[in-house]
Amino acid sequence: YILIKFAQSILEVCEKNGRKKPGEAHAKTVATIFVDADNNKATGGEEFFSKRSGFECKIEVWSGVAKTDGSMSVSGGSYMTDVAPGAVLEYFLEAIPSKFNAVKNELHTDFAQKLKSNEDFEYVAFVGNVLEMRIPFKKIGTEMSKAKAIRVLLSENGSGLGEKSFSEEVVAQVQ
Repeated sequence: YILIKFAQSILEVCEKNGRKKPGEAHAKTVATIFVDADNNKATGGEEFFSKRSGFECKIEVWSGVAKTDGSMSVSGGSYMTDVAPGAVLEYFLEAIPSKFNAVKNELHTDFAQKLKSNEDFEYVAFVGNVLEMRIPFKKIGTEMSKAKAIRVLLSENGSGLGEKSFSEEVVAQVQ
């Protein structure tokens, strides 16, 4: 599984992103995780901003906001405009996987595989500043049977574009 520790509380990030203007509730991309399932930079797709290559999948992590009465929910770059002053909102995260399409030479987003922290507890959860994702590799179309190590790269959105928004690459041995 993937465990990410953010500098501040994930709920605080969601709330800060969510309340930008009176009467509105916003959601946005929080982070993007790139996974190289075979630790081979010659296979897989290229990350656009950093030009790092070899990624078989990408997982976008979006903040989401919902009215507690269940009448409306948005995520990603969406927002609601009919939020009453003092309305209580619920915040959640979504993980949206993309898998590498070798024919098109691109990472293709598959919204049908979306997982929400307020519905898919066993796959996506957060407490404090820790995000935990237990997304099966078969769900993102990645074969792990021959992998001895995987390479992971994190881009924290909102920290600027380009190389500075990326973490150091992490290589983990598969057991």
